[in-house]
Amino acid sequence: MKRFFLFLFVIVLISSCKSNQVTAPSIQGMIYNDNNEPVSDVRIHIDNKQVAISDIYGHFALSHLDYGETYTLSFIKENYESVKIDLSYLNHTQVIYVHMFSAKELLAKAKDKVKQKDYNEALALLERSSNTGGNFLSINYLTSVIYYIKKDHEKALKIAQEILNLGYKD
Repeated sequence: MKRFFLFLFVIVLISSCKSNQVTAPSIQGMIYNDNNEPVSDVRIHIDNKQVAISDIYGHFALSHLDYGETYTLSFIKENYESVKIDLSYLNHTQVIYVHMFSAKELLAKAKDKVKQKDYNEALALLERSSNTGGNFLSINYLTSVIYYIKKDHEKALKIAQEILNLGYKD
């Protein structure tokens, strides 16, 4: 009988130790836009599997990561430029800051580059805005204007014609 109680005591002791296990460490992060405002509802993927979504403050946490491992993180939100980073998990105090640009922000940056007469950078920003689902008319109109300024009238006319073919008259 003593052995039974000893056995029962050991089982209770072991099971109570398991219930007090420390949860897996996590990495905290923040996603913000060009104006340093939080970006909510960003889907966070590790190695192409969704593992988290940013909250209204742009915060997120990643847990169950293995020390010393490298992970590919992707940050995805509609009308925002996707961000992909490789992260080596070195300790639980790591903090990730992710800067995401919206299609509108990229378009505004392109307009600024046109004012500065940096047309090649403006075209690159317009392409990035287009890839994020930016406003077709604004992007293509500004692209046409840049080609006109650069005296590439054939490209400018081709883009303007595409705009007209889609029914835009303004």
